[in-house]
Amino acid sequence: MKRVESYEALRKRQRLFWQLSGLAVLLFLVSDLAGSWLLKTYKVSSQSMAPLLTENTFVVSAPSAYGLKLPFAESAQKMYRQPARGDVVVLAHPSTPDMTYIEQFLNRVVRFFSLQQRGTAKSSDALNRPVIKRVVAVPGDLVRIDNFVVYIKQADSQHFLTEHEVSGKVYDTLRDSSVENWDDSLPFSGHMDEILLGENEFFVVNDNRLHTNDSRFFGLISHELIRGKVFLRYWPITKLSFL
Repeated sequence: MKRVESYEALRKRQRLFWQLSGLAVLLFLVSDLAGSWLLKTYKVSSQSMAPLLTENTFVVSAPSAYGLKLPFAESAQKMYRQPARGDVVVLAHPSTPDMTYIEQFLNRVVRFFSLQQRGTAKSSDALNRPVIKRVVAVPGDLVRIDNFVVYIKQADSQHFLTEHEVSGKVYDTLRDSSVENWDDSLPFSGHMDEILLGENEFFVVNDNRLHTNDSRFFGLISHELIRGKVFLRYWPITKLSFL
């Protein structure tokens, strides 16, 4: 005869289901709020920020370093501190399609329960994943590039200085010479004419200047695209350091 499940056993199974569901929701809320306001980890997926950050390096960012965010949203709603020249930041790729607050929430739910392996349709494309870049120029700066080195004339200055002189930060860049006979007037030659940054415009570049997926390619960015400031490299453990 087919065994009939007792009412008490059924109640226990239902109780366990709701307990596990509640725990999963609680873990999601704690994880997402911490990732929105406190700390968020990222895996570097390319060599664009080499030699500082190579592929498969893991870093920690501060999502609220520059502005406050709504819970379960991606972009900062109000900027209270401007990114500084030389800061390494996480930003949404400019090609990322706009999502409503509900779509952002659903995307974060899907990514949490899939262990960050999946997202909603609008966010799942590799080109739409967050990227890591270095801020080299801020609103009011006049920027040009010569032999892959960024030169900046600040609003209150009469002279151009290198990105290192202006930021006061020491970091290495990869900028081997470009293809032989590649004319300076051609794209990605290592040279760029002067650009004046307006209000809420930032110029970001890769430390590996031979990778061109930065402001030389997609243009200036606004603070709404910035997801946080990268401040710690924690893996590989042999390269543990603050940035």
